[in-house]
Amino acid sequence: MVKVRNAQGGLIALLYGGDAFEDRLVVPPLSGRYEVEVLSEDPQQQGTVNLLVTCSDAAPGCIDGGADTAACPPCIDETFGGELCADFAVTATDEGGGAFSFAWPAVEGAEWYIFVILDAWGTLVADSPVLLEGDTSHAYTFNPADLDRGPFTVGVRAGRGRDVAELLCVGLTTFAFEGVPAEACSGIGVNVAVVPGEERRVVASWTAAPGAAAYTIHVYAYGDDGGLIGIRVLTVPGEHITYHLEGVFPADYSRFQISVRAYSEATGGGAFGDMPQGYLCGGETDVEFPKPGPVEWGPRRGRDCGRRRQCDTY
Repeated sequence: MVKVRNAQGGLIALLYGGDAFEDRLVVPPLSGRYEVEVLSEDPQQQGTVNLLVTCSDAAPGCIDGGADTAACPPCIDETFGGELCADFAVTATDEGGGAFSFAWPAVEGAEWYIFVILDAWGTLVADSPVLLEGDTSHAYTFNPADLDRGPFTVGVRAGRGRDVAELLCVGLTTFAFEGVPAEACSGIGVNVAVVPGEERRVVASWTAAPGAAAYTIHVYAYGDDGGLIGIRVLTVPGEHITYHLEGVFPADYSRFQISVRAYSEATGGGAFGDMPQGYLCGGETDVEFPKPGPVEWGPRRGRDCGRRRQCDTY
């Protein structure tokens, strides 16, 4: 089991991996520091999990072999950089043929710029990150398979220092390709039917998405603050539009969200290439289970003979 907490100590994800070798969690870019706790009853798992949590791409040493996380630099917000970055903005120009050119003004004192591109769901476009020493422009040509992942966000971080990096300014710009829809279908209608019984089981069904080669089912729990906590991600072949869900509804929560997303390719995505890619569209719905109430003890029944020959029933 993996627990993920935000900088305020709030639980934002509770992942039950089961037999899976990995669980995936996407958090918003520039959203701060997170704590990841991995729990296992198997002592042989000790030392087999390695995690690195940083506040930003330019925050080395934030957590380094158990170092004090107080050294982590401040989280970034819209006021980061103050007057120095008041005019720091990134422009994007469509050059055609899947290519974009980007430019930004020089920042006083900056020795380098880190360039990255994120898709519509905050996932890094894998080959986009680059460290530019002094350059204030960059060109990037998209893989045709990534065109439908937009709209995209380009981020440029200006900084200085080698051994200890100091982040100076951050610029973000959203862009998209003309004629390429952000969603290839209008949406998915999702329905869940609770299976009667004491176990928490439901049958999820959804409308078919044209061209879908695979679906992913995302199970979230609603926390006490109304935020979503990731529980499990499941993959379903594109020819199926129903799925039985059980063992994915922890008793700690009563209300859940079921999100279904359609993809044009069944594999090729994710860190190991085993996840769907080419997002088409999605939909979600909620399901709520009765909260467990207090245990009520009924009248006790039994036989108490003691030392008497005749037993009393009560």
